Amino acid sequence: MVSEEKLRLMIKLNQQENDNSKESIKEYSKGRFVYVGTHTLFNFVCNTLAYLLILLIFIIYRSQYLFTQNFLSNYMRYATMAFVPYVIFALSTVIISIIHYYRKYDRIGITLKGYMDCLNELEDYYETKGENE
Repeated sequence: MVSEEKLRLMIKLNQQENDNSKESIKEYSKGRFVYVGTHTLFNFVCNTLAYLLILLIFIIYRSQYLFTQNFLSNYMRYATMAFVPYVIFALSTVIISIIHYYRKYDRIGITLKGYMDCLNELEDYYETKGENE
């Protein structure tokens, strides 16, 4: 026989799950470090690929000029000219991503506060009454 209190808690928990999307619950359950880290890493990889693609397009567009101007003897200068902006770009996007995803994680936590409170109530119920009731 299911007790009325347990049934009330389970209905409340179900309502909270329906109010908050399953995606938000899944994202929040990963933990702050994993959530922010995976999203930041994904942004870093995407931004690096975009930068390399833009650099490749620039090299192809300017290939005649680059190869006629003794490109091979000055490759270090050109590599530095390409690498320094990339480092600045990469660092700035990583910092912005970290700030953005920390704030987003905190907003998800605020929206899931009722759900987490309900889970804690159900856990307390199981600790005091036992799972068989």
